[in-house]
Amino acid sequence: MPALLLRPTLAALAALALAGCELLPPRPISVAETEVVSVTGFDRGRAAALVADADAAAARGDTATALAGYREAGLAWPESEDAWLGLRTASDALGDADEHAAAEFMLRRVRLYDGASLVVQREVNRALRIYVGDGGDADSPQTRVYAQALADYYSARLEAAGTYQPLDPYLNVEDREWPAVIGTGLAVGIYGGVLGASTANQ
Repeated sequence: MPALLLRPTLAALAALALAGCELLPPRPISVAETEVVSVTGFDRGRAAALVADADAAAARGDTATALAGYREAGLAWPESEDAWLGLRTASDALGDADEHAAAEFMLRRVRLYDGASLVVQREVNRALRIYVGDGGDADSPQTRVYAQALADYYSARLEAAGTYQPLDPYLNVEDREWPAVIGTGLAVGIYGGVLGASTANQ
């Protein structure tokens, strides 16, 4: 094949490969691959119900009951921003500096980090466990309790998500990807042939 035709030929093969990929539908992704529906040991629905009860207690002036409810909600689902917001408000009303500091600690992390992120589940989790292991904030022991709960939550999410399972241990290619695989193989073969021929003619 003349060298002048090499680029147009490779471009045509690439276009055909991409077009072939678009003609085939993608493989359906299971729910387990997109999100963790439930996390062992933690319950988002229960946390929401506890927050609602705590809100009701706060509304009728029973701040101590509200604080206990927000605390329990946060432990039931450590990513519940409503639980930590409620705990901060209730602790302010009661003058409980320890709970206030703990609520602020959790709010900062819940707002900053996404628990669905693999990096958070691994790296932020590791940092939290180092914090707890080193004794955390000595002036706010309750913070360590909540930090441990958040670390356990990240670990549970990581375990529940599982690991990626390839379609095939040797050739992990979906049906719709075959045109690209074949096109790439042909392009490499043609390029290698032209390069070999050019070298032989020199």
